[in-house]
Amino acid sequence: MYNWNAIFTDGKVEHSYKKIPKTIDYEKVIDVCDVLMDDFISVFGINKKLKKYNELRKKSAKLKYKYITTSNRMLVNEINYIDNQIDELKKLIFSQNTSDFDKNHVILQKWYGQRIDLKTTTVKEYYSIVEVYERANKENRHSRRGRPRQSD
Repeated sequence: MYNWNAIFTDGKVEHSYKKIPKTIDYEKVIDVCDVLMDDFISVFGINKKLKKYNELRKKSAKLKYKYITTSNRMLVNEINYIDNQIDELKKLIFSQNTSDFDKNHVILQKWYGQRIDLKTTTVKEYYSIVEVYERANKENRHSRRGRPRQSD
């Protein structure tokens, strides 16, 4: 989990290595990261931000194709607007704030009742705990609805 978080904090895929070698074969590293990401998505799905990011990228590609085939200059502003949205969303997705992660990690440990060591916990284990935590909070919120407050 520690390395996964480090990759998404500074965007360097080198964190996928346990010990960084002198020369890095980026093709292999990216292939490994793709396999890990595919595995993660198959288990936990894609979050809303990543879905929106992919939709915007597809829309941008379609507009660029339309611009190339028609040479319609009116599309340039729309393409720039969408590309700016993509850049902003990319910053949110791929450069998470470490202080926010740390705060959430502390809350999760408190709820879990024990320390969660990021260096020994796998990504699947960590996000499974997060899912259980979110489900428990959701059930807790729903169970409190509709009940009158108890007074002293």
